[in-house]
This record gives sequence, structure tokens and C-alpha cells, in this order.
Amino acid sequence: MLTLGREVDLIWRSPWSPVKVFFLVTRYTPFFELAFLLWPLVTTGITPRECHLDYQLIGWTNITGIFFAEIILMLRTWAVFARRRSVGIFLIVWTIATWVPNLVTVGMFLQSLRYGPLPAFEDVRGVGCHVIAGSSILWVSWLMIMVSEAPVLAMMAYVTVKNYRMSKSSDLFNTVFRDGTIFYLYLFAFSTANVVVVLTTPPGLVNLLTITERMVHSILTSRIILSLRALGAQGHLGWSTFSADARSTSGELEYARRGEDYDDASARGGASAAESVAGGEIQRREA
Repeated sequence: MLTLGREVDLIWRSPWSPVKVFFLVTRYTPFFELAFLLWPLVTTGITPRECHLDYQLIGWTNITGIFFAEIILMLRTWAVFARRRSVGIFLIVWTIATWVPNLVTVGMFLQSLRYGPLPAFEDVRGVGCHVIAGSSILWVSWLMIMVSEAPVLAMMAYVTVKNYRMSKSSDLFNTVFRDGTIFYLYLFAFSTANVVVVLTTPPGLVNLLTITERMVHSILTSRIILSLRALGAQGHLGWSTFSADARSTSGELEYARRGEDYDDASARGGASAAESVAGGEIQRREA
């Protein structure tokens, strides 16, 4: 709720675009997940079938939110690299290669769960869903998320280190490079912790950090978009990152200095957006 005012000004009132949709899904689906989690706790006499359906909703809503958060982070990384075609192709292929097996793994895990009565506390028997068996394959899902994030983290770390000395004191550097890299480190650390939890805990506790990581994905990616849009709205270097530009094929990710000759900027080619920042110049994608 601390960012609600900024969300209304910078997201809700902006034109519709792909990243706006990604933001809304990532930011607000956790509220539905919370409702799905609380429902068994306030309802008595829940059957194993109802528990199965409830956990299916929680699981798929959870992984969908994380997926859209990862897409936002990859789009942002693509923009940092001046929307190079080669980088875009790599990110698309890498996303498919890591997320297809990830989604299959999640489906297998959810189908493996079995539910039964609570083992103790007779006064609350029949309240909530108690997992009595399930596969440990969920660790593969978190491993795939780690694998998905690893090269993007390396790419962001590279441009951050490369531009640190020249741009470390600017709001632009802090928002685009420093914060982005630190956020990726947080997410990578949570994915690592989830792998450890799944491999070392009983079936009923394999989701111990799942909701926490989902919330972290939602909070960090939302703050990235809000910070970038606020930076563009304030006119810092004329950047309007993740702006809703209907003329753009993606509707987002515009890096532009006001009044710059875009044809000349495109003709220079080769230089990344990070290099442009270091030189005090920002390139737009090729027309």
C-alpha cells in the first residue's frame, strides 16, 4: 500500500501496453493467492478433492506471477543493451529453454500432492489442508528459475561494473543498473534457498519459502517499473523507460534523449545503451 499513489499515477493512468499488463498481473495476483491460502483455514470439512483444487489454483497463480516478473526483468535487460537483436533472440530462446521444463515440473509436483487429516490437535481437525505426501521434484522448478536468472544477472553485473566509475552518483545509474543488479541478487538468493528447503524438508514444508519468494518477485519488479517511470516523468536525461509508446512494437522500453536525432543515433550502432549512459548519451532502438 506504500506505493499505491505512485501505482495510480504511473501505471493505472497510463495507456495500455504489454508491460502494464505484466505489472498488473505480477503486482496484484498475490492478493488472490492469499485468498486461496486463507480459504481452507476458515472452512471446516474440506475434502482432499477441494484441497487439490485449491492448491492447483495457488500453484499456477504463483508460478504465473513469477513468470511475468521474470519477463519484466528480461525486457528491462534487453532495453539496457539497446534492444539489440542478438540479445533479444538470446533472451527469448533462454526463456523458452528454462521455463517450458519449469512449467512441466510444477504441473508434475502439484499432481503428486496427497492430502489427509491433521495428525494432531483434535479441536482443529477438519480445518485446513494437510499434505501427507508429495514429490520433491519442485526443487527442479527453483533450479530452472536460478538458471533463467543467472545469465541476466551476469549481464546486468557487467554493465553495472562497466559504468560504475562514470555514472555511480546519478539517479539513472542507481535506478537502472545498481538497483537492478541488487534485485537480481536477492531473487537468485531466494531461489537458492528454495532449492535447499525442498531437498531437506518433509512434503508438508516444501512450500515454506514459495509464497515469500513470490512476494519478493512482485515487490522488486513492481518497484523497478515504478522507479523507471518516475525517473522518466521527472525528465532525468529525458528517459522514459517502460513508457507506453503506441508506436513501439513492444509498447515499452523507450530509451531516448529529448530532441536527439534518432537516425544518427541508430547509424552509430554497436554501442550498447550502457555505453551511451557512460558517455551521457542514450540511444533509441533502430527504427
